[in-house]
Amino acid sequence: MWRSLVAWVLVVGLAWSAWLGAGHLYAWEYSVGHFAFARVGAPALHFVLGGLGVALDVVAVLALLLPRPRGFGVVLGALIFGLAHDLVSLRLVSADLDGARRVYAAGRVEQGSIASEAALDALFSPAGQHQLATIAFLFALAGMALLIVIRPYFEPR
Repeated sequence: MWRSLVAWVLVVGLAWSAWLGAGHLYAWEYSVGHFAFARVGAPALHFVLGGLGVALDVVAVLALLLPRPRGFGVVLGALIFGLAHDLVSLRLVSADLDGARRVYAAGRVEQGSIASEAALDALFSPAGQHQLATIAFLFALAGMALLIVIRPYFEPR
């Protein structure tokens, strides 16, 4: 019973990740990730890696909802890919924090919400980027720990 509840926690987290990823692909003009990849001359990578991330998250959700022996590896792969994608994007963004800040602020205005200057200063600073990387790492680590705890959930019954 508790393994099913833990699996649902992972389902919600991975579904949320897929939703956010799809949003970044849809509103690519305001995506800091797209900005970062375009800055290094590879804007198509935003769509390729973002699309792959969304697809992996969706397949991982299905693997949790319909557990099979290979599901453990599928979910683990989605978590690892998501972390790697986040860290690469953050690394690329850190090369031009002012440009990324402008793109992010424009996206917030487009959504009808404005970020304060103090929040933008904190987010688009080296310390802010380090904190984002730490948060991404901790979320992935927590997901992997939960996955390891429910590994028997994927075994045939």
